[in-house]
Amino acid sequence: MINGHGDDSHLFGREGLLDFSSNIPYRNHSDAIIAHIGEVLPRIKNYPDPNASRLTSLLARKQQQKENSIVVTNGSTEAFYITAQAYKGAKSMVAIPSFAEYEDACSRFGHRISYLTYPEITARKVKPYDMLWMAYPNNPDGYIISTDILTDILEQCPDTLVVVDTAYSELSHTPIRIDSLHSRYPNLITIHSLTKTFAIPGLRLGYIVASEEIAEQVSSMRMPWSVNALAQEAGSYIMEHYEELLPPSEELIAECLLFRGELLNEINRLTISPTSSNFFLARLPNRDAKSLKSYLIEQHGILIRNADNFRGLSPQHFRVSVQGPEANRRLLEALQDYLSQTSI
Repeated sequence: MINGHGDDSHLFGREGLLDFSSNIPYRNHSDAIIAHIGEVLPRIKNYPDPNASRLTSLLARKQQQKENSIVVTNGSTEAFYITAQAYKGAKSMVAIPSFAEYEDACSRFGHRISYLTYPEITARKVKPYDMLWMAYPNNPDGYIISTDILTDILEQCPDTLVVVDTAYSELSHTPIRIDSLHSRYPNLITIHSLTKTFAIPGLRLGYIVASEEIAEQVSSMRMPWSVNALAQEAGSYIMEHYEELLPPSEELIAECLLFRGELLNEINRLTISPTSSNFFLARLPNRDAKSLKSYLIEQHGILIRNADNFRGLSPQHFRVSVQGPEANRRLLEALQDYLSQTSI
């Protein structure tokens, strides 16, 4: 579980690292959420609502779903695990490269796991399985599968539960609001993260949208009181102030595309995947990204995410999340320094 993750500056004993490793948007309104939590802090003297009823109602209204189709979870990671647990022993297909927790959750509950790449999905090579796990958009590369292909999968594999991680959908150019598909496709399960979009990852808050039958089965796997009172309060506050608390995704994506272009223009030895989000995946030609990561920490106070624990990627891959024009330029120059000192 959590076999490698962004935002691991605590491992290096360094304060003030410039953190490109986490996909949390650097431009956000988390201060308003933190202030609200401070106002409701005395509520920790009481047990939380075990059903997160108020938050569930607000989420159902936002997603235009029935309340019985919503399952509030302790972050999206709990959602992966209880979904896998609800279908213990299933035959699962995991799209790669993707967040390692899909595979880890399936492994924990005895799933028989196979893998396929996103190009294979795009080529419509998906075969019927009990479950298909994928992301929209994908982490670590920001790739977004087309709406036509997604709906084709849902239609052509009606007995396959298609689990879609939408953690970065509010930070990306997504062509469709995926939860609008639930009414047509009862085999769709979407998993959401509030803590990523709204930059409160330490609080842990997510939710599942699924058919009422699936939601009931998945919900039965939850531990009692898995979502604490402050997380529920934060979620309710976010839902009541949703638009004003959203990060400026269009500006973040534009900045990411600009930075990617600058890197490609000024460092021609890097390979950088196309992206539709606030982060991108890069590859060194023949040098271990762990070495680059150590160099950047020690010499420049910069933290990146080496991506070698994403199945299907090489030790040369690393991920970067934009941090603003000045910080981005600092990383670009640090990368130039590193490459000038190596033989690659």
